[in-house]
Amino acid sequence: MIEDPIVPTDDGYYVCRCEEEFVNIFDFLEHNGVEYEWGVRITKKYNFDMFEFMKNIDKFLRDGDAKAVFECLQSAALTLINASEGKFEEFMEEAIVAGEMEDIYKGVEKLLKEEKDEE
Repeated sequence: MIEDPIVPTDDGYYVCRCEEEFVNIFDFLEHNGVEYEWGVRITKKYNFDMFEFMKNIDKFLRDGDAKAVFECLQSAALTLINASEGKFEEFMEEAIVAGEMEDIYKGVEKLLKEEKDEE
């Protein structure tokens, strides 16, 4: 648990109470055993986990995996656009049916959190 506001030093480091320094916020949070979920409502049943999305982009960038960054961004954009247009359920049905959409569907699925209490 993080008790104080998280603010980087003037040099851009996140400093733990144990005095270890981190350049990457995600490394700092992992070091402190903290996990966040930031759900953006997609439908009554699904939330898009914005924090998971950011963690994925960070990981792919550190791995130098431009293709994975591209696919993750495409999946997120498709999800949010279709949700904004009220077409999310239809989009998910199409993604499941279309074999060539498998990678995009997996990306979307990873970023969605199903709300079990809301059915």
